[in-house]
Amino acid sequence: MAAQAAFTMMYDFQRFYEFINIDDLMGPKEALSLWDTLSMVAKRLGENALLEDEIIDIEKERERCHRYHFDYHNRTARRRLFMGSLIAEDSWWPLHAVATEGYGIYHTVAFIEANSTQTLIPRELRFTPESADIRRLQSGIFGPETLVSVDVTVLPTEDMDPLTREDIQREAIVHRWKQNGMQEDDIGIVVDTDETFSRDFLRAAQICDIPQFRPNQDCCAPKVLGLTLIFEGSPNCITQGRQWFHPDMVLGECIESIGNETLHPTVKRIAGDGRHGGFDREALVARQQAKGSQPLLNGGDIRLFNGGIQYPMREGYDWEELARKTGQPAGSTAFHFHNFFLDASEIRHKYHTYAHPHPNAWHDELGDLHEDLGMMVLCIMNRPYNSSNNTLILPWVVGGLDNIKGAVPLFFADKGVQQIRDEQLRAAIEKDEAMYGTKGR
Repeated sequence: MAAQAAFTMMYDFQRFYEFINIDDLMGPKEALSLWDTLSMVAKRLGENALLEDEIIDIEKERERCHRYHFDYHNRTARRRLFMGSLIAEDSWWPLHAVATEGYGIYHTVAFIEANSTQTLIPRELRFTPESADIRRLQSGIFGPETLVSVDVTVLPTEDMDPLTREDIQREAIVHRWKQNGMQEDDIGIVVDTDETFSRDFLRAAQICDIPQFRPNQDCCAPKVLGLTLIFEGSPNCITQGRQWFHPDMVLGECIESIGNETLHPTVKRIAGDGRHGGFDREALVARQQAKGSQPLLNGGDIRLFNGGIQYPMREGYDWEELARKTGQPAGSTAFHFHNFFLDASEIRHKYHTYAHPHPNAWHDELGDLHEDLGMMVLCIMNRPYNSSNNTLILPWVVGGLDNIKGAVPLFFADKGVQQIRDEQLRAAIEKDEAMYGTKGR
């Protein structure tokens, strides 16, 4: 399996040391696996971030809240954050980035693994109790006190949209949150493993006055959505002109088995198309009109139920001027590390087996499988952008991560990490193009 091969891939420490000053982390200068080395880098970056923001400073918190036009009422206790995600063949690149961004912030990180893909292709469980993967995941990369778990689900085999299976699998996230003591005033965050809110926005969610996190919610519009900067395969290939709308935050009051089911009774659920929640629309509208409240959301709803609000970073930058100069999207509060795999074959496997399967994933050129991959290939291989080649391919931010203002992912802000990733991605694409060809675009 590709994931197993990654653990035996060795990197010479001295070469890596030239990029990242981690001399105090390593002890003897010997070759380590890429992932073990980056785990230590991620933890050190996270520890440094925690030293900076763990203690509540009234003036700093007021400034933080003001960046998003939130009020701050001198709150001195942070809300607890519970994060949850599905997990499968996900790369350690985004996992390390997500862990660093939330280091020491989350109370719980709940992963859910399944015995098959959403298209019902059987898969071997990766995060078994004695596996290297579970040891790394629980090694403290999310923080010294964060509870990190991987629970297993068996996906239903009935005929349904693959995204509906995702919905069903995500229900297990809330079970773990409840087991770990989630309360009504805690916040649940559902992500994919390649997504995270920025550290600054996570801290804002813990302490600012945000309408969706006030007590006594009607739960009619409970979600806070990320305004998400999209990275395609590389920290320096950032999409212009488009932002993502995940991950998603919801107050515990509005989450099934956590909130008050007397105030928010369950309504009939139906199998949908996997994108619009599982509620019977007619019954839901009737309930809202009669009572002015909405049923509680399960893990699948938190991800896919329509609606929610994005709170951009508003202060500190001239976003219109930045858009003109570099194409940077404005005011991002979250990051999506899309297609950050070790090898192009892993990308092809994803597009063949998971919720958006491509029939020619093992035949077409990599950049032809999806416009996102088309942009990634052009960007990392330093090929010119030409919209006439594929009108769906978007340009990328001029100058990459160095030119991004506002929220920047802590892990990939490190120059050494950037260089290792970019070199790795170029090599992967060169190898893939030798097998599948290239038009050069």
